[in-house]
Amino acid sequence: MDTVAENTEQTMIESRAALYWWFSTLFSRELDETSFNAHLNEQGQLLLTHLAQVPELEVEVNAVKQGLNLINQQAHPHLESAVEFTQLFLGDLKQSAPPYASVYLSEQALMFQKPHQDMVILLNAQGLTVNKSFNEPADHLAIQLDYLGNLILSAIKADDIALAEQEQAAFIQHHILNWLSLFIDKLKQCKQSGFYLHLAQLLKTYLELEVSLLAASYWE
Repeated sequence: MDTVAENTEQTMIESRAALYWWFSTLFSRELDETSFNAHLNEQGQLLLTHLAQVPELEVEVNAVKQGLNLINQQAHPHLESAVEFTQLFLGDLKQSAPPYASVYLSEQALMFQKPHQDMVILLNAQGLTVNKSFNEPADHLAIQLDYLGNLILSAIKADDIALAEQEQAAFIQHHILNWLSLFIDKLKQCKQSGFYLHLAQLLKTYLELEVSLLAASYWE
């Protein structure tokens, strides 16, 4: 592989990782005014414009933009966003949409179940730990997306890129897509502007597209 091709592939890998870290940030905590403008009105607009160029993502991207526009029409958009985040993700298990895999994959909708334990094992294998300041279970959606970004970035140094990509696809299928639809269904039941619901739907469609493309790459 020549230098130009190597640089192009590395840039694509870094871009994929950065996108997952962006999703992770938005699902991790409430954004202050500076973070809101940086991640949504600056970086976010660029990412959404880029994603809208993919036909399979156009509908979801437009829906996210509409939801963001509704928030931006408020007097203090970052505060509106923070309040909605709190109501959706930090409320009780009945009235909110908890962003934890265990809640959706355990019979009694409990936290700290097998999905959490599985994520702890995966994080430890990569030499990663959950930041103590975050103080959330390892199967939190934001942690899973952050881990996926790191997994993608590690492919730059992988001896077998195809094998690394299959590891990524397997993680997406068995640790995120196996509960994301249930999370989205719960979001639909909550009062909201629609921004986080559409963001989750965009994430799901993007993940499904990623799995499809990674599988196609494996058989080339």
